[in-house]
Amino acid sequence: LKCPMLEYLDVSGTVHASNITDASILAIAEHCPHLTYLNVEWTKQVTDVSISAVATRCSQLRHLDVGSTDSRVTDKSILLIAEHCPRLQRLEVSWTRGDGITDVSLLAIARRCRFVEHIDASGIAVTDEAVATMKRWCPGIKITRTVGNNFIED
Repeated sequence: LKCPMLEYLDVSGTVHASNITDASILAIAEHCPHLTYLNVEWTKQVTDVSISAVATRCSQLRHLDVGSTDSRVTDKSILLIAEHCPRLQRLEVSWTRGDGITDVSLLAIARRCRFVEHIDASGIAVTDEAVATMKRWCPGIKITRTVGNNFIED
């Protein structure tokens, strides 16, 4: 892989999304330090292993979409994103199922990523208390979530 200047990668919804694995994303993280946009939505083989590598090697990241990854991406890697990617503006963790992503990592994003504008947490049990805290820390933030069967944008 020889794409050191790659900034934008979107493999969501492609015919080959099911073929995208941790090894693929690890190679991107290792060889593409200027990555600012990564969308791996609907990739069922991407886990905390590769997203953690993206966090530690791609500190310029501004947009991350790990939606619908079936609980393979959890607080573990999102906490590393919060720690290493302070310029993050948009995080999409919708419909990751289970309890893999919680208030803990979303609050860390709001606290450490001062440019965050939008978090899509649809389908995740985000508490009202966490939303209120995130709004206090980042007054302009939009948080999309579901309550029952209704989409709410706080």
